[in-house]
Amino acid sequence: MKDSSANVQKEQKEQKEQKEQKTKRQLIQKCHLCGAIIETYVELSECPTCKKHFFPLNYWDKATCVSTKEMYMKLFSTSDELSEEDLIKGIHVLW
Repeated sequence: MKDSSANVQKEQKEQKEQKEQKTKRQLIQKCHLCGAIIETYVELSECPTCKKHFFPLNYWDKATCVSTKEMYMKLFSTSDELSEEDLIKGIHVLW
């Protein structure tokens, strides 16, 4: 009995992980300063190689009243929240 419930739990966990993998899109970005290729699941605020700061995608649509660093950091999206229209062509791609 314990073995069958453990197997069911294991299968449910595997299905959940597969679903997460299907919904997670990878954001591939090229730093326009140093040329580093960055692969992440969230927008970065700076390049990990040269430390060049980045604006969030669609900054002007999102930023109406940003007065603190915490509010600014909330403007950065995950890859699932982004669409092709949000990306800068030639610098970003969703995979």
